[in-house]
Amino acid sequence: MLFGAHPLFATRLHGYGAWIEPAGTALGLVAGVLLARTPREPRLLWPSLVAYAASLPLAPGAAAIPFLVAAAIVGYHGLDPARLLTKRLLPRFAAFLVPLVAWIVWALVRGDAASYGIGVVPTFLARAALPFGSYDAGGAVLGAGLTAACLAVGLARLRAAPKAAWPLLALGASLVAMALMPAVSPSFTAALAFAALFVAEGIEELFYRFGAIVAMPLTLVVYVALAVQSHITAR
Repeated sequence: MLFGAHPLFATRLHGYGAWIEPAGTALGLVAGVLLARTPREPRLLWPSLVAYAASLPLAPGAAAIPFLVAAAIVGYHGLDPARLLTKRLLPRFAAFLVPLVAWIVWALVRGDAASYGIGVVPTFLARAALPFGSYDAGGAVLGAGLTAACLAVGLARLRAAPKAAWPLLALGASLVAMALMPAVSPSFTAALAFAALFVAEGIEELFYRFGAIVAMPLTLVVYVALAVQSHITAR
């Protein structure tokens, strides 16, 4: 609900080709779910690869999905990271380099897609965190610092506190993909989804620590504020 009501996502759904990036993000997430199921159902690797390849031209911000699945396995299941490099698991994740490299080469050869650079990250984060105004907080140094902070904290806390660390790591990885992957337009939907998940985990923590009497009013205020702003912005 936080993701769907956010002004950045609501405005993205208006205009020509509004379905393209949300569809690409959905395909990327489906690819991640299927990949996570491959230990019990190895045949799911093929539809996962197809969904991932289809997502890249539509929403390059989803390019980090296989890496995020690997991180989730380490964080949530307590797997030794070294086991990701074994003959059983490494080929499963390395296979996703084929569609990834193919898309990058195709986009560079055609010349109809460009990378928007890490300098777009601060503006995106400012608009995501403070959607009630107009912000232009560009800068490659600041963008690199913010993404590095998300990645570093997410990796450092991944096994100790995965419910908070994994969405933060996913946000950082999707920001890097958004900034550096070839795209026709800035692809921030995947990053926004993970940012909303990170906020949702924080709200859930409030429920555990202080109870519904504190967390529920805050949740309603945030959701209503985002919904109203989305409605005003879309109009």
